[in-house]
Amino acid sequence: MPEEAIAKHNTAIHTALMNPKNGVTYFWRHKNTKTWPDQEFEGILKIVLSSADNRGYCRTWLETIWRDKKFHNSSMTTACLNDEQTQYILADEIFYDQIN
Repeated sequence: MPEEAIAKHNTAIHTALMNPKNGVTYFWRHKNTKTWPDQEFEGILKIVLSSADNRGYCRTWLETIWRDKKFHNSSMTTACLNDEQTQYILADEIFYDQIN
């Protein structure tokens, strides 16, 4: 994806994480006219779960990204607040290394 599309996607994630409500759908679109033919990227995401466990306060979202109106990628991702509760960290295989 072009950097502009990634920035829009990351902004949608940040906005969703800052909204305390689950179930709100966020949509973004980016049309790359610097290529021929033009490329269009779209994404949709929704926070589906907020939880508190041994990792802290976590939020899980579903996201789907399309390129040129065709299915491209769909995934579920979780991020948890760090100990200072100042930023979300992706809860992946290196999560515990990042919070210390």
